[in-house]
Amino acid sequence: MNPVELWHAHLEADSRSPEVFLRGVEASGAVYGGRPLCVHRRPHFIDEALVKRFTRQLSLFHKAIKAVRQAVIDDGLDGRPDSMATRMGLSEDALALARIEPGYASAAVIARVDCFVVDGQPRFLELNGESPAGIAYSDALVQVFERDPIMATMPPMAAISASSALVRALREVFTSWGGRGHPSVAIVDFGDVPTSSEFELFRQHFRATGARCEVVDPRDLDFDGTTLSAHGVSFDLVYRRLLVADMLAHPEECRALLDAYRAGSICLVNSLRSVVLHGKGLFAMLHDPDMQERFSSAERRMVEQCVPWTQLVPQVDDPLIERIRCDQESLVIKPATGHGGRDVVLGWRVDAAEWERAIAREELQVVQDRVPEQRVGFPDARDGYRVHERSVDLAPFLIHGRLAGFLCRLADGEVANVSSGASQVPVFITR
Repeated sequence: MNPVELWHAHLEADSRSPEVFLRGVEASGAVYGGRPLCVHRRPHFIDEALVKRFTRQLSLFHKAIKAVRQAVIDDGLDGRPDSMATRMGLSEDALALARIEPGYASAAVIARVDCFVVDGQPRFLELNGESPAGIAYSDALVQVFERDPIMATMPPMAAISASSALVRALREVFTSWGGRGHPSVAIVDFGDVPTSSEFELFRQHFRATGARCEVVDPRDLDFDGTTLSAHGVSFDLVYRRLLVADMLAHPEECRALLDAYRAGSICLVNSLRSVVLHGKGLFAMLHDPDMQERFSSAERRMVEQCVPWTQLVPQVDDPLIERIRCDQESLVIKPATGHGGRDVVLGWRVDAAEWERAIAREELQVVQDRVPEQRVGFPDARDGYRVHERSVDLAPFLIHGRLAGFLCRLADGEVANVSSGASQVPVFITR
């Protein structure tokens, strides 16, 4: 039997109720907006060969992305209408934040690549280079399943823990920024976000290393010109979970954090320069002929094999518009700077009129080739462990550009966002 068949066979004989399983998930802290994040009692299994393939391709992907980032910065973050940054959809307000010198080299210490696997080959759909969620949740779910009695019946397998790697990376960046000793860490986001339980998991990881760590709402921060603090505690390292879009939408609430960052009083990770990497226009640049001249032959092959064709949707009459109309069944339209799966239009799921409205939207968008989804059966605890097919989004985490673990989201439909109802399972690597 393969691992999936073996797990399902043992699950049929197991007496542990779905309610007990779901309570265990909640007790682990893997909770999103008050609901258990994992509702499927089976990990996702991948083999070592696929992990090696991911490692090779992600290394090339990281190099190509760095080349694009540098080209965008060299071209200027001044907001010129013809600049690469503007063509990618970055607003003047976002560029003003990107121009602030962060005090260290990396734009995105932590990143996540949303990915489908097609015939054993990773296909990279989007890059979350700003403030990716899910690392601590993934590790908490690994522990849930390591304690599951079925795991003891399975062949040996392993999981990659990314939380420890993230904590080490942030401390390394803090040192390169000029920090000394144990940092005082603030995990910053608005207190009412649905991922707040993950902040508590990270607070435990930081404290286990000897660092002081608090979860802080930006509205509670104060900056006196020298020190950033909240409730009498000062901070010099900020793990930013707050999105740039939220900071721009709430400038007064985020003023203390931004003033401390501008003054160089804090090490902020990821830096606000990460907006250069976060937009979906970045993937259009990977396919730009002028940009590809900067890539090595191996990087060009990686783009061809792993990055679906992506272009900016023209906002004026252009021959590309006709191609988008004609190829509706094989294309996706996405906002260039959106997130959470909002306003994504799948051409094969809508009629011609809705597709035409999507093409005509005034906001900057990208069009991308359809990538076939991978659908796999998972036992759903909400339905007595009955097996239901789910779309699998296998998203690798990158820390300093290296593979550091996986986020695996399962969805009923083809857009696998937790905010839209997707669930999560841990990933185990089989030999």
